Amino acid sequence: MSEKSKVVVEGFLLSVHVPTEERLSVVIDASGLSWDSYRNLVTELQDKLAEIDEEYALRDARGRGLGARYRRVSVGKVVSRRRVLSFIPYPSRFANILRTIRRDVYERIGRDCLVLQVMSSGRFRHNLYLLPFANAPSFMAFINRINEKINSLNKEILGFRGSRWYADIKNIIISYGLDGTVIDGEVRIPSVSVDVTPLQLDPTVIEKVVEERYKKVFEKISAEEKAGLERLRIELEKKRREVVIKAIESLRSEINEVVKRIIAGKRLKDVKKDIERLRKMAHDVGLEAIATTVLTPLLEVVENPMMAASILGSNDLSKEINGRIDGLIRTL
Repeated sequence: MSEKSKVVVEGFLLSVHVPTEERLSVVIDASGLSWDSYRNLVTELQDKLAEIDEEYALRDARGRGLGARYRRVSVGKVVSRRRVLSFIPYPSRFANILRTIRRDVYERIGRDCLVLQVMSSGRFRHNLYLLPFANAPSFMAFINRINEKINSLNKEILGFRGSRWYADIKNIIISYGLDGTVIDGEVRIPSVSVDVTPLQLDPTVIEKVVEERYKKVFEKISAEEKAGLERLRIELEKKRREVVIKAIESLRSEINEVVKRIIAGKRLKDVKKDIERLRKMAHDVGLEAIATTVLTPLLEVVENPMMAASILGSNDLSKEINGRIDGLIRTL
């Protein structure tokens, strides 16, 4: 594990954007209605949407509520309160399809990828993943199948907008003196988008970049520029080490969950499958040291639980495994 050349991280940097059911929502400003009229509007819409769900449901519908928000607005000494009504004027099944798609996509990512970076801003969260080269063809085929489902959903949305049900919803809104065109805006669910960038991080790559790109002009540059070149090399190596450690830590979190299950001694056949998946993942992204010194011994322990101490040299499974991972990180 002491040879840096063995610690190579490679694959595709993956960023995924999945549409949500919020794209089906509409918002109505009902501030001009009295409380009784507003309550009646909500009731009528709920009843109509329940009828629609029963008509379109593939299984029993549970019913749904409408989102009502109240906002206090002050302009000088004048205080007003707005009533804002948010709902989806489509069958619940349409929203459920999008929820299922989102769940399936992120379950697949969790199975096929390592998390390299988590970016958060308020309620917004976006992750950057590492997809092993070996997993990319099947992953992209999966995304194609998902997008076929979205295309089918868009056809259903278009068909529903021409139905009497959609006209009924619009007429209810108009009957309360509100703008019925609020539900007329075009709705088209975008495909799941995938951005992939090939990545290979190897200490020799950095040396190659610095030496081969700059050796021809090295004698001509100033001492200050030479110092800058060395600084560039240091920063590239620093970035390589950061990404490698993130990949290792992403694997470590999954390995630790596996270790807990081994210690509990339950469903070891499933544990074995997960270890084999993680070992393949480690191998595919270039972390051979994790595959050979951590996951292969864990697999032997699952197959021979009574031999754990002799296989790992310790009775403390968790401590030994994490010690090996920490040792690998120190060699980077």
